[in-house]
Amino acid sequence: MLILLQADTMSKIWLFVAIYGLGNGVSGTLLPIVTRDIFGVTNFSALFGFAVVFLFAGNAIGVPLAGFMFDASGLTTAYL
Repeated sequence: MLILLQADTMSKIWLFVAIYGLGNGVSGTLLPIVTRDIFGVTNFSALFGFAVVFLFAGNAIGVPLAGFMFDASGLTTAYL
């Protein structure tokens, strides 16, 4: 996010897109691997399902919460 905040050229925006995309996309690959490595394969499906429920709950709550915080702060897009 610091790269995006300081982006004054298109190359900095593309650098942000590449780093953010890798960081966002890697969770789909790493979450099952890390879950298996930490807890083993005995109850992998139950533990992985439990982890995914919390992941999706955080995503479902985070987006409206961010919008609420933006609205409550009184900022407009002119400040961005």
